[in-house]
Amino acid sequence: MQQVFQGRSLIGVLQLILLGLPPLILSFDVNAQVYRCVMDGKTQYSDEPCGADAELVDVSEAQKPTGANLQNPDLKAMGEELSDDRRQRELQKAIADQHKKIERLSKNYDRTRTRLQDQLDNLENKSQYRNWRANDDRRKKYKQKRRELRNEKKSVERRYKGDKEAAYLKLRQLEKEERRLEREIIRKNR
Repeated sequence: MQQVFQGRSLIGVLQLILLGLPPLILSFDVNAQVYRCVMDGKTQYSDEPCGADAELVDVSEAQKPTGANLQNPDLKAMGEELSDDRRQRELQKAIADQHKKIERLSKNYDRTRTRLQDQLDNLENKSQYRNWRANDDRRKKYKQKRRELRNEKKSVERRYKGDKEAAYLKLRQLEKEERRLEREIIRKNR
């Protein structure tokens, strides 16, 4: 194989590969069979008979060239069901991700709030043993630092509340969409 590629440019190698792909692609079985079964009230499709009541689905419509209008109702139903299942999985993943995001948000807020409170406490503890009358500049720096820490703590809290509200709003929207899709799937299966 090394001899085949030796002395050829990257484009030449790619041409060799691309010229070899069409015969491979065309060699796949175009006469695949699809079976439809109803198990536990749900319609399932398989490439093998999936039960005693398995029906062979006509997939000749699917073998038409791209752009053909699929008229077979079984294929349309199968496509819609697969689309609904995919959308339902996507929503479930998005909901799980949103829960993780909310949990991370809370942990980060707790960690930051604790760090700022520790810094404030440390500052307060140090200030108790100082003789403020002796050094007016230190007192000003202390008050400045305390004010900065308190303001940062308030800012972090406001930002957390806004982020938390937005995250819960998105979670409610995702859950609402999931419930709507579930009702639609139930309606279609009746």
